[in-house]
Amino acid sequence: MGVPLSESVVWERCEAVANAGLSVFLLLKRMASDGEVLYTDDTGLTILSWEEEKKNLKAKDRRGIQMTGMVVEVGGHKIVLYAGGRKHAGENIDELLSGRSAGLELPIQMSECAVVRTIESLTQSGEVRRNTSGPSN
Repeated sequence: MGVPLSESVVWERCEAVANAGLSVFLLLKRMASDGEVLYTDDTGLTILSWEEEKKNLKAKDRRGIQMTGMVVEVGGHKIVLYAGGRKHAGENIDELLSGRSAGLELPIQMSECAVVRTIESLTQSGEVRRNTSGPSN
């Protein structure tokens, strides 16, 4: 449009839009926690502002950065959520399910083999039912 905007104005506008959408995001996250089927996948991610921080981490600290995609079937609808950071899919699912309503049937977890292994403790504790019909079992 040819109208110059300062970085501070762009930041303020982006923040206003994000704040307006926050309540919608929180509601979708709450609805997703009650989902019947969870599909998840992780992929590596680079966050440029974290690259310098990674150099200062201790040997035992987690360096990997993931983007977890979650598709949740809820009442015939699908909700798609993304989580980026140092948590992997199993930890992001754990966080999502922490808001689950009491008394609901356990969700079915569908994911790649590596992620299924990370949520083995959830399966053993009865918090998640695994799909056992796939070729990775």
